[in-house]
Amino acid sequence: MIKKLCLAAVAAPLLLAAPAMAADYDIQETIIAPTWTGFYIGAGAGVGWIDYDASGTYCDAVGICAVPNFLDDLVKNLDNDSAFRGIAQAGFDWEIVPGFLIGVLGDYNFGQELGFSQHGIYTDDLEYRGQASYKIEDMWTIAGRLGWATEQTLFYGLAGWTWANTNLGLKGRCTDFGCAASYNNDDTVDGWTVGTGVEFRDWWLDGVYTRLEYRYTDLGNKSVSGYDLDNRFYKVSTNQNVQGIYMTFGYRFDGF
Repeated sequence: MIKKLCLAAVAAPLLLAAPAMAADYDIQETIIAPTWTGFYIGAGAGVGWIDYDASGTYCDAVGICAVPNFLDDLVKNLDNDSAFRGIAQAGFDWEIVPGFLIGVLGDYNFGQELGFSQHGIYTDDLEYRGQASYKIEDMWTIAGRLGWATEQTLFYGLAGWTWANTNLGLKGRCTDFGCAASYNNDDTVDGWTVGTGVEFRDWWLDGVYTRLEYRYTDLGNKSVSGYDLDNRFYKVSTNQNVQGIYMTFGYRFDGF
């Protein structure tokens, strides 16, 4: 009898504790691991710079195109330009399996203009001035992302397409009284974009992310050309690529 009472005294606390232990276990099992899946918005700034491969063509009234010519001399040794740029972005990521992510993003790039303005003096039958100018203003990008993630850090690459508002201008045979040739190509160009970056989230505030990113964009060829009243032909062509490093801050909405 005494032995039975002792066993009951030992077993009773264990039986009472069992439901609590089971409840703790169930709670732990239902904790949802952090996920990168979800929408986000952000904004930031950085530095962009542009590289050129430009050439010029000038033909006289009888169709003789001298090489080299004053237009080619004007643009063949352009200095690269850099500018302070802002960026606003939004996107969606999907963590397919833990640590592996795909996503889509769109952004708007704006700020100081990227471009050149070259002036030169040349002699035809008289002394004239010439000018070639180019500028990039606003840019829009749509891209996909592929990345590898830990709980708070994401390493990724991106690829997509970019559109840019540009203006290419050309003036020739200019004197104090005006220019015999003046042409302007104000248009939108487009080209491919690739990049890579790293993103950190929830380091200093839940839901907030910080992203550091490098991009390379090839915007293809743009040209401007025309004839003056004396049937002289003028043309400037340029291939350009834009690179940039940007830091953005934003907010990630809860995944689902």
